[in-house]
Amino acid sequence: MGPCCYYSGVSVITRKLPTVVWLAALSAAACPTAQAVEPVETKTAGNVQIRVFAPPKEKADGRVLMLLHGGNWPLHPKDFDVSKTAATYVARGCVVIAADLSGLPEKARSNYYYYERFWRGPVNDYAEKYAGKGFRTLPVPAGFEVADPIAFYKQGEQTYALDLVYPASGDPQPTIVSIWSGTFGLEAVFDMAVSGFAVATVRDPRYEFKLAPQEIARYGAAAARAIRANARNHHLTDKIGIIGKSKHGFCAGLIGAYSPTIAPEPQAMHDTFSGRIDAVGMITDSYDPATRAEDYKAAGHAVDENPGDHDDAGSPVRVLAKGAPPFLLADAHGRNSKQVDRMVEALTKHGVPYQQMWNKEGANFVAKNTVNVRVFFEQNLRSSGTTQPK
Repeated sequence: MGPCCYYSGVSVITRKLPTVVWLAALSAAACPTAQAVEPVETKTAGNVQIRVFAPPKEKADGRVLMLLHGGNWPLHPKDFDVSKTAATYVARGCVVIAADLSGLPEKARSNYYYYERFWRGPVNDYAEKYAGKGFRTLPVPAGFEVADPIAFYKQGEQTYALDLVYPASGDPQPTIVSIWSGTFGLEAVFDMAVSGFAVATVRDPRYEFKLAPQEIARYGAAAARAIRANARNHHLTDKIGIIGKSKHGFCAGLIGAYSPTIAPEPQAMHDTFSGRIDAVGMITDSYDPATRAEDYKAAGHAVDENPGDHDDAGSPVRVLAKGAPPFLLADAHGRNSKQVDRMVEALTKHGVPYQQMWNKEGANFVAKNTVNVRVFFEQNLRSSGTTQPK
């Protein structure tokens, strides 16, 4: 599997990352007739120039792509052809918001967590205006492509689709499913791009769609099946992880805990493919909702919203079974309640592998520990037996 070194007490697998090819060249190759387009709006916010490119609103498909350039990889370089790349995606129904960050201090251009502030403002200003209500935001790292939306789960009359960002060249790569809402959770696209992972983004099934616990589990398994069904077209292996942070981490954990036992519904989409989840990043402060209030009080914290059902079906701790995938655990907000301990006890009881990260930074924890998160997925998704699905 390659040599190892150590970072903050965690084994780090070192490997040669896929060759990075700038998206401008890739887009031109994918769509050689694409012509540069003019922005429909421009704005300067401090030292950042923002340009908005959009199709006619009746042709917009709801996706809003963030092209951040003028920074260090995985952002695009300062001289990349924004207008020509935007033309390729506008022709496919996407709104493109490009932000030139080259005027920022070097430290800011080296820390892509800093860029989240440039997602929220432009998205709030322009996304609904040009893409319509229910828009989906997606950052696009350099050297990565965006697939057309992939339908994966149907409930009644509602069909849910995922968005996939994948390396446009090189060897097939594993996929990380990132649960998000608003713009929170989308930073995983940049986090995982550094290790060459593809990222599929899905909206939070509980907070946005109000799905019940077992429906959440089926939703996650359905996303995995759809990814495997489309793997050959997008340079993907059959290895799939899932990650969620804060309230989204609860859903990621529930999906992972149910993974060995949840069965697809009759006539489910892509039902000839496996819905297996191979690794779970559960970075949250709620692992067992029924005991969350008492654990918070015992640790001296106020009890805020409860992100899960109080019955056993809505608790990752209580539905966990032997055969579940490896878990990465952390208290998302550093409140030091017993919630993580309860999950550790359940994982130990069922013989499920896990790693635990200690949160001493509170809200800054995730930004400071992205290397350890990537290492966890490297260890569990890159194995010598990984192949493309058949």
